[in-house]
Amino acid sequence: MSGFVPPPPQRPWGHRLFFPAAALYGALSVPLWVAGYVGWLGIGWTPALHAHEMLMGYALAVVGGFLLTRPSGTALGVAFAAWLAGRLAVLAGLPPEIAAPLALAYPVALFVIAGVPFLRAAKSGHNLLFGPVIGAFALAEALVWWGGDGGRTGALFALHLVGILMLVMGGRIIPSATAGEVRKQGGTLVERVQPRLEWAGVAGAVLAALTVAAGATSGPPAWIGAAGALGTLAASMMVRATLQREALPPDFPRPATAAIALVGLAAALRVAAASTAPDLLMPAAALAWMAAHLLVLWVLLRVPKRIRA
Repeated sequence: MSGFVPPPPQRPWGHRLFFPAAALYGALSVPLWVAGYVGWLGIGWTPALHAHEMLMGYALAVVGGFLLTRPSGTALGVAFAAWLAGRLAVLAGLPPEIAAPLALAYPVALFVIAGVPFLRAAKSGHNLLFGPVIGAFALAEALVWWGGDGGRTGALFALHLVGILMLVMGGRIIPSATAGEVRKQGGTLVERVQPRLEWAGVAGAVLAALTVAAGATSGPPAWIGAAGALGTLAASMMVRATLQREALPPDFPRPATAAIALVGLAAALRVAAASTAPDLLMPAAALAWMAAHLLVLWVLLRVPKRIRA
């Protein structure tokens, strides 16, 4: 056709790749770990390995989908390939000299692709914090493999880093979502954000993470409560961020609401399993978690894509 100018190629968005991958990995990895934990599969998936994959696999995939807003196709491909290679290396039980560099590749790639640009372009304190925290995940991964304590310090450090990101990301998403709902119901906002209180919490979380990295803490980490908080925020954020980036109304789909309820049920069952009937309640918790993330995956895949330049 004379005079026809083809549209420019669309740049990829990380949430379309990493959010479904995180939901699917979360849905499959927890039941797999529980099956190994109760002796159904005969595999040695230890609690430390489970913690590692929930943090460096599941949680960091959610972080990648949140931060990789408009990368180049090459950058997005490299980041996802690094994430997938790390998961396969760990789950396959490759020798540490092979698995460690593969597992380290994704946090390093994420820092280079997403963390460094935040350091260069960030103007607010919230955005400026993303760069160093993303870079610190590489340190956490290194501590897992070379920390000398079976990966405990590295996993605990990664847990604190996830907690910092939950505070910061929640501080960006929750106020706007809450404000929108309050206005929708005809209410009046009194105090939308509380920056001093938020930054006090962030400062405390950073201090706690630094003490962990320095080896100045002891005692068992609160994996159970962290899984419930992480699953709730990650599932809701993946759905809400996807709707926002596709320029769709922020109405939370009912299946996503059901998924959040199932995450809460999974956490409650996991807590109960620590004191009674673990062989029954642990699989039940895993099934609730799996159902929640399959629902999230279903919602994410049904969100239509908008046309972008």
